[in-house]
Amino acid sequence: MLRKNLVIGFLFICIVSQAQDYIYKNFNTSDGLSSSEVYDVTQDNNGFLWFATDRGLTSYDGYTFKKYTTKDGITDPVVFNFYEQNDGTILCSTYNKKLFFYDPDKREFSPYTYNSLLNNIPGNYTFNSIKVNDQCDVFINFKGLAGYVILHENGYFENKITDTQAPMFLKTEIEYPNYTYITNKSVGDNELNGHTIEISNYGWYYDTIYNSNKDQIVTIVNNKIYLFNTLHKLKQVLVSEQNILIAGEYDENHFWVGLEQGGLKIYDYNGKLSSHLLPKESVTKILKDHEGGLWLTTIDSGVFYIKNPTVKNYPITNKNQNIHSLTANNKGELYVGYNHGELYKKRNNNLSLFWKPPYDLLHNKVRVQYYKQDSTLLFQSTPFLLKSSAEKIDVITNNMRINALSDNVNYPPLMIGKQIFEYEKDSVFCRTKEGFKKKIFDISHADDGYYLATLSGLFHHKKDSLYDLGKKNPLLSYRIDDIDKKGDRYYLATMGAGLIIKDKDTVFTISTENGLTSNSTTQVYVPREREVYVATNNGFNRILFNNDLKNYSISGFSYKDGLPTNEVNDIELLKDTIWVATKDGLYSVPKKTIERTNQITNRDWLRINSVMVNNVEMHDFDTLHRLSYNQNTIAIGYSAISFKNANNIMYRYRLLDKEKQWNSTKNKEVRYIDLNPGTYTFEIQTKGGNKTWNSESRYLQISIQKPFWKVWWFYSLVSLGIILIIYSFFRFNVLQYNKDIIREFLRLTLKKIKGEKHIINIKESGVEVRLDTSTILFMKSAGNYLEIYTQEKMYLIREKIGSFEKKMPDPLEYIRVHRSYVVRIDKIDQKNHKYVMIDDQKIPVSNKYKENLDKIIL
Repeated sequence: MLRKNLVIGFLFICIVSQAQDYIYKNFNTSDGLSSSEVYDVTQDNNGFLWFATDRGLTSYDGYTFKKYTTKDGITDPVVFNFYEQNDGTILCSTYNKKLFFYDPDKREFSPYTYNSLLNNIPGNYTFNSIKVNDQCDVFINFKGLAGYVILHENGYFENKITDTQAPMFLKTEIEYPNYTYITNKSVGDNELNGHTIEISNYGWYYDTIYNSNKDQIVTIVNNKIYLFNTLHKLKQVLVSEQNILIAGEYDENHFWVGLEQGGLKIYDYNGKLSSHLLPKESVTKILKDHEGGLWLTTIDSGVFYIKNPTVKNYPITNKNQNIHSLTANNKGELYVGYNHGELYKKRNNNLSLFWKPPYDLLHNKVRVQYYKQDSTLLFQSTPFLLKSSAEKIDVITNNMRINALSDNVNYPPLMIGKQIFEYEKDSVFCRTKEGFKKKIFDISHADDGYYLATLSGLFHHKKDSLYDLGKKNPLLSYRIDDIDKKGDRYYLATMGAGLIIKDKDTVFTISTENGLTSNSTTQVYVPREREVYVATNNGFNRILFNNDLKNYSISGFSYKDGLPTNEVNDIELLKDTIWVATKDGLYSVPKKTIERTNQITNRDWLRINSVMVNNVEMHDFDTLHRLSYNQNTIAIGYSAISFKNANNIMYRYRLLDKEKQWNSTKNKEVRYIDLNPGTYTFEIQTKGGNKTWNSESRYLQISIQKPFWKVWWFYSLVSLGIILIIYSFFRFNVLQYNKDIIREFLRLTLKKIKGEKHIINIKESGVEVRLDTSTILFMKSAGNYLEIYTQEKMYLIREKIGSFEKKMPDPLEYIRVHRSYVVRIDKIDQKNHKYVMIDDQKIPVSNKYKENLDKIIL
């Protein structure tokens, strides 16, 4: 027995790490952006992202960036803002105050016809909003001006600016272009509740955001944010320490403010700060794409992308981020054990250093576990086994290597060195006489002993004997990294067999065949009955069981959903948040997020991009309806837009009426070779969510014409010609003297006209064979059997030669030369009255069939 060795009463070390943060991916000129100075971003109705920069436009489809300059039709290389119109057209403003349109359907740029009218606008004001009505009139209002101007479709300029001293204005969404504007005296017709907005120095920034759903107003003058309630009475003023660059509506409950070198802040309409993004950047715009990802444009650093804004990172400073284990106490406080030997505790939204070993050690992974029974935190940092309670840390032992620390809620078993110990009342007690030779990863109490998770599977230690359970059930012979026990059930994380569940004498597995993201699992966590979390090398899974253990549903969460890595080491659930330990650090995922991962994303922007016919691109898809017979090699290019997981989008496709089954692929092109004449419909879909396919398909019609010699009118002409020829022969009595020549002439003519292959099905030794009759040399009778000789081999079938001869689809091609031989006419190399030669084989000719030879012409 090892007595408690109280060495030092360690106090908590409170070195606070960096606060929570989002997971950003940065794009700049090295990735294909036109410039790192980006002013605006929008997503068009084809799914493409567009970025306005001081060096032109850039589009992005999830795969590549494409640049556009004045050579492509934009009116100025410095593009400031996008103004989306109701018809999908995007109106763009530029540095030279010249407008141009982008049509996403035609993928064309065009300048506004009456750009010269913009010279009539007084002063040097910035566009605030631009709208085009059904009559093609352009309405423009400006920051710092009350009112608007109209550029009529017929080229007439109308000035509706009412007050050049009003720094604020806002439009009503219902009756465009009516405006309510804010001065230092009023908000429309309502008083400002006695508050005056100072406008004497409004030259830095001014804007108004109107929440039409809640009838609330946010007014920004310089670096002050004024919040008005539904009665348009001032309720709060926020003061920003950084200069406000721009602001806008985020969603129906929030607005955002972009700050100079202060990032982007998102507030609710009561003034509460919800998020602070990129705190050191000058942010000009934020956009939420169709997958829920966020795009932020900046003045100096290009574009930042947040794949999943619900996933947060909790990094520590200047340390390796690889985490080995997690646990939580009964107060909901999280402990994080790192591979470099330090233990951290989450305080609010920060990680604070809780334990640091007195000296550096290699391979010093921290195992940590909280035991609710006596409110004790045990953790191992080699060679220490430590206990935390109250406000100090006690050392239980400091001279042994702990290989396994059970997560049993009662007094836990441990593997110290190669022996089993149990912790009880601040001491550890040895429970085995001999050490184990096998490498042990985890340990758990079991009936009359312990279960050991080893490199060779599950072992049962009972009464000083060791039993290999893998010999009884092969599933239990896989490497096991973790054991969790809930009730009478054991959950085993294996390397190769997924999650194994042992329920008394029942053992079964949940693997990739059942929906698990990987069969290589590292940890299993069971917070409650019927809910299990599994950490794998491909993200993590949540399994919800019904009353029957084998009736369950699986959700997955991995890199494609927003984790920065797929290698998950441990999981802990606190209230409605899933805490994920990875090799790249600690992350939090709201529980409701993983519940949505199986939902279908119908808006996938699937489109057919290109069609190549015989390696020639077809720019007009209408021409695919009338392809000639030799234009029969078709390559179809397609793509869907996903910024989360562009390179792993699953597609399935088929040719209707030709392919009954779907073909699945990750490729963005499919090629059909040597299609027969006919009309085809190409159908394609994408995978939505984790398991289901989007029901919305894209279609492409293709029609390949028959060659002229296979159409009805050609058959009619040939038939008529043959009739005339036969009639002419009969007319001049040629038939009487040349009937054999005519027979051969008809045979060769019909063969030339038809041209198609003839197939006959035979059965040899129980195997059906499709045989091309043009490959047959001759047939030989062998009693009730028939030998069929081809250019490649001989087939032996059970059939009489006479009955088989009647089944031939092209009987004119064959002739009987012997009671036991039928030969194919076009295979005869030589002939005389005694034999014929076919492929160097001599075939006898009987007297009865000599006349048949005279009828053929070689």
